[in-house]
Amino acid sequence: MSWENIPQQINPVIFQIGNFKILWYSISYILAFATIYLLLKNKVEKNKEFAIKLFKDKKPFDKIELLFVFCLIGLFIGAKLGFILFYNLPEFLENPLSSITPFTNGKFTGFSGLSFHGALIGIVAAGLLFCKKEKLSFIKLANFIIVTIPLGYFWGRLGNFANGELYGRMTKNPIGMCFPRAGDCIIGNRHPSQLYEAFGEGLLLFVLLIYVNKTKFGKRNLFSIWLIAYGSIRFLIEFFREPDIHLGTIFLFFSTGQILCFFMTMLGFILIVYPKKTKTRF
Repeated sequence: MSWENIPQQINPVIFQIGNFKILWYSISYILAFATIYLLLKNKVEKNKEFAIKLFKDKKPFDKIELLFVFCLIGLFIGAKLGFILFYNLPEFLENPLSSITPFTNGKFTGFSGLSFHGALIGIVAAGLLFCKKEKLSFIKLANFIIVTIPLGYFWGRLGNFANGELYGRMTKNPIGMCFPRAGDCIIGNRHPSQLYEAFGEGLLLFVLLIYVNKTKFGKRNLFSIWLIAYGSIRFLIEFFREPDIHLGTIFLFFSTGQILCFFMTMLGFILIVYPKKTKTRF
């Protein structure tokens, strides 16, 4: 099996019983959440005294499990609303029900159309609500947790690859692959941008945060550094990723994802440059 034909050999469906399907994409989400959960558990065990002080509880991981529930709810709601707002508003306004229902023609097809930036907004909102309820510092909590997050993206992007979606732009480079869902394999191959993102937003960012977290500056600003690093890495990779067909580039030659990453990066710098004015609000 040649490199360029790997996507054609991957069946997105692991098994199917009637209309019920188990997808590799679904498994990737389970692996992402499980990885983050286990990393957090290990981090709490290694930093027990700090975690007790941070969460104001002798059993800090109980609080993390509650936070996990808050964030999962915020993630799903934010991801769906973000997709509608950033990528699919005209279709939603035309037929709202079809945009949010998991059924098509009476058959369960699952939820589709999720936005990372929408998910981020949802998670932050859920985290702020949790911190207000528990009277905790959002920034300190985010600094403690954020280092575990990139490996979740790693699994998520591999899920995108297995699903044959979010493929890259056309290329003549030998690294190019044929993605059947793109419908143009005869014309040429495309960048495997999902793999670029799995490496950049996942593995590379994970290593970077671990290294930065060893410094005093990094420990105080890890959440801000994550905003800057993720936004920058994703911004660059978007040049290799095919923009959404119905949107294309929306400002000069920048995609919607790049515009959102720009604001994400700017927020990270603001939180570092104006800590007293911004962090007191969190």
